[in-house]
Amino acid sequence: MTTLWIGFGNPLRRDDGVGAQAAQILAAEGLLAKAFIQPLPELAVEIAAARRVVFLDADLELAPGVVRLRALDPAACSPWSHRLDAAGLLLLVATLDREHPEAWLVSIGILDVGIGEGLSPLVEAGLDELLARARCFADDRWLPSESS
Repeated sequence: MTTLWIGFGNPLRRDDGVGAQAAQILAAEGLLAKAFIQPLPELAVEIAAARRVVFLDADLELAPGVVRLRALDPAACSPWSHRLDAAGLLLLVATLDREHPEAWLVSIGILDVGIGEGLSPLVEAGLDELLARARCFADDRWLPSESS
């Protein structure tokens, strides 16, 4: 099974860059992982070619450093807005007349999105858990369950 990891985040906005940083770490480990500042419609073609996609991103609604894993449902969103998210990318896959892959979001609560580089201590401490949950998808025999 081909799994694609996609991390989002701006590394020049402190904690916002955590998803992109996680993707870079996974890529250095030899996994098919890519980092982007934000979701781009052009990614729909690459996502459509995968059997599973795991998105890595920051989450302003979670407490800083808390990691959440959840399955994504593209039917719950619309890609035609000013804000495209991971589920919206899956919906765009349907416009290519393809079925979207199994999709998951591993997110982490963030604290500091100010201008600068580096993660806040709470997010830095939670990065290992984010990576552990993301790595679990490298083993096709193990399927995670959603958790908060």
